Amino acid sequence: MNYIAFTYARAFKGHFGTEETKSFFACVKELDQLNTALNQIEIKSFFISPAISIEQKKQVLKQLFESLKCNDLVCSFLFLLLDRKRWSLLHPVVTCLRDMERKMKGIVSVEVQAAHKLASALKEQLVETLEENFSKGVSLEEKKFSEALMGGIKIRSRGLVLDDTLLFHLTQMENQIRRGFYDYTSK
Repeated sequence: MNYIAFTYARAFKGHFGTEETKSFFACVKELDQLNTALNQIEIKSFFISPAISIEQKKQVLKQLFESLKCNDLVCSFLFLLLDRKRWSLLHPVVTCLRDMERKMKGIVSVEVQAAHKLASALKEQLVETLEENFSKGVSLEEKKFSEALMGGIKIRSRGLVLDDTLLFHLTQMENQIRRGFYDYTSK
């Protein structure tokens, strides 16, 4: 996790009291939507370009905020990122905020990686199984699939890694064979 992005996310969250969780969730949703729109290559390059002045960038944002009727705190936060030349942190900050939101809602974030794209029925079954095991709601995020895994799935959550891929099992077998060969030759 990017420490600077986490610091900005924590500062943003600090503007909300304990009874203002709904407002926090609404602002995170708004920031997430803006991040998706502003993260397109052409638009992002405009905001990180040193050739364009901060005032010009702010004018574009002001017009966007007026047309979308954005929350004042969200607007101020994006202006702060521009002023501090931290626009490139927008995506990591939003990721941290979404993680904070899930934690507040009692939802566990789980990353799944497989050799091929998972079928929706398999995803649903996986979510049900994980919810039973974690005794919490589960937010499943499918990472980019990797054919190097050859088959099976790899699950990551809260520092826990469950690897049931063919690549993992073949590596384990290879290690056992090497240990057996080493034991045999050392006698």
